[in-house]
This record gives sequence, C-alpha cells and structure tokens, in this order.
Amino acid sequence: IASINGVSEPELIEATRTEPTYPQLARRAGINGKVIVQAVVRKDGSLDDLNVLDATDPDLGFTQAALESVSQWRYVPGKLGGRPVDVMITIVVKFSLR
Repeated sequence: IASINGVSEPELIEATRTEPTYPQLARRAGINGKVIVQAVVRKDGSLDDLNVLDATDPDLGFTQAALESVSQWRYVPGKLGGRPVDVMITIVVKFSLR
C-alpha cells in the first residue's frame, strides 16, 4: 500500500462499489462521460465532503449519477501509525456505452 507522509492510502471495499446509473439523456444522445470527484475518506471508511472537480456536460445527468453511486462506497481508511485518519482522495467515474 502506497503512503504519503506516512499515511497509507484508503482502499475501496469492492463489495460496496455500486456502478452509477447511466443517465437516460446521455444514453439517448450516445454520449460517454466522466466525472472527477474529490472526497474525504473518514476514519470510519465513509465518504464525506464530496466535491465535483470536473464533469462531462453537467446537464446530461452524469454528475448526479456519479455522486449517488460514489456516496454509497466504503473504504478501509487510511492509517497513520496504525491509527485510522481522514484522507482526501480523487475518484474518477467513467460512463461508457461500450
């Protein structure tokens, strides 16, 4: 596990990863999208202070779908000296029509 200043990186608990619902407007238009979210992984593994840094065409619903999905994710928290600490992370949510 990588660490910065002795703080280990939080790890996503895969069982909590829910895929976002593809926005209907974007699906009909055939548009792929991406949303970049900055968040804080709290000591209990929950996400807090979600902030959208960038999003493909906000009017198409990508932002809302990404936030609804990501807010359900849980993490093994980052640790400093073996103790859980709050850690800021960046999450990239991709929407692809394959």
